Parts: sequence; structure tokens; C-alpha cells
Amino acid sequence: MRFVVSNLLSLRALALLVVAAWAALCGQANAQFQPGFTGWTEFADAGSSAGGVVDFAVYQNTGADGGNWLSQLGFTSSDLAGVLDASGGNTADSAASFVFFYEVVNTAPAAGNGSIANFNVNSYSNPYSSGGWLNNYVFNDTAVTNAHPYIGTQPTGTPPDNQQYYYPSVSGQSLNAAAPFTNSGVATTAPTGVLSLGGTSSGGAATFSWTNFFGNHLLAANSYSPVLFLTSNTAPSYAPGSLSGTSGLSASNGNIPTQAPEPATMFMWGAGALGLAAVTRRRRKLAARNDLALAAT
Repeated sequence: MRFVVSNLLSLRALALLVVAAWAALCGQANAQFQPGFTGWTEFADAGSSAGGVVDFAVYQNTGADGGNWLSQLGFTSSDLAGVLDASGGNTADSAASFVFFYEVVNTAPAAGNGSIANFNVNSYSNPYSSGGWLNNYVFNDTAVTNAHPYIGTQPTGTPPDNQQYYYPSVSGQSLNAAAPFTNSGVATTAPTGVLSLGGTSSGGAATFSWTNFFGNHLLAANSYSPVLFLTSNTAPSYAPGSLSGTSGLSASNGNIPTQAPEPATMFMWGAGALGLAAVTRRRRKLAARNDLALAAT
């Protein structure tokens, strides 16, 4: 009897592990902005000759307004710019399940140092369904700008570079619930375009570019982007992204929300499933031995 109870408890624990892993893999299915995916990552030390902060938030489509996330957030297509969709057109995927929002702030201290050319977001094998930016909008957290570069409480001192262990610098921050974005006027430095939505054929990364026809890198020191977006039907997890630019900022990496599966979650899912299968096999063997024992008596 004790063995049966122990086996049942083991099955329950493993089943809970599988459920927990599945919830993590699915972004935990909370509507609207995801608390675990709202925050920022330091891509290069603030105040250094090459600095970059990426603020982020992930929105889950609530299904309201005909399942149109633009309408849910109070936007229309006229508020968007630089849109690229997976077919090569310029229509945002307004029915996507998840919208990944980013704002890039160049925290280099002096003009001419560390201009940013590209922002790359991990996609793995599948491209995002669309991408672009909110024209002149920034995150509405006392307006995220070069003077206030971080969502939430501003850190004291110099935050350390993110070390790429599949965690951001800071998460769990909150946006203004009534108005998560605000129009900053003409202060933002918009990309010159979305070069790619990612996928295997594009090196596994979506890319926003600030490089003009002459090869100049336009996201200069003390400037910041509008809020960029990528859409997907895959739940969020953390994976490395990168900023690249001039010799002052050749490449800098950090972890941000992406549609790529997070390895620890995949491991937990696999471990739970394998463990559950092992316990099931053990119970079957025990039942077979008990049947043989009863037959022999």
C-alpha cells in the first residue's frame, strides 16, 4: 500500500511539473501585458563610450475588438511606420497572439561615440509575422527617453552588462495601465527600415536598421528609438538579442523577450515527460510481476 501511495504521489508531482513547464512555454496565458516580460536589459555599461539599453514589454491579444491588438491599444494603422509583413508586404498582423515591443536607448555619453546601426532580435527558425514601429511613440513610464532610459525605477550607479544567461537585467516592471505609450513628438530616431523578420533564411534574427544610404549609423549617442514591434503567435521567452554599430559599439548582447523557446523550459518539459513515462513503465512492470505471483499461488 505504501508503495502504491508513493507511486501516486510521484505521478502527481511529475504531472504538476509537466503542467508547470507547459504553462511557462505558453507564456502563462495571461492577457494584456505580461508582467514577467516587462522591463529592460543593459546591453553595454551606461556611461561608457558605447552604451545601449533595450526596454521591452510583451502584449497578449485579449480577443477584444475582433481580436485586433491595434484597436485594443487605441492605435490604427496610421500610427505605424516601416511595417514589413511575412509576405513582403506592409500590413501589420493585427490578429497576432503576441506583440513584442522594444525601445532602444543609446546611453553613450557624448555625440559621435557608439552610434547604433542595428538591433537584432532572436527568431530561431521561424520569422515573425510582421514588424515595424509606433511612429514617435515611447513607453509611457515618465516617458522613456535618454534622460529616463529604464522602465520602472531608475537604477543607482552603473547597471552591469547583461551576461546572457537567458534572464534580462530587470523584469516585472509596470507600464501606465491607462496609457502604456505616449507620443514624444519628433524626438525619436526612427529606423531606416526593418531589414528582416528573421527565420532560418535570415540567420535566425529579425533586424531593425539605422543605417542610411551612405552607410552612416543614425541612432547616435543620447538618442532613442520609437517603440518597435514584432508580432508572433508563439508565446514569449528570453533569448539573446544584440546591438551593433561603429567601432565604438561593434557588438553588444543581452537577453530580451523573443518568440524563441527558452532552453530551461524545454528541458523541464522534456524531463517531466520522460519522468512520467518512466514511472508509468515501472508501474506496468510491478503489475506484471504481481499477476505472475498470483498465478503461481
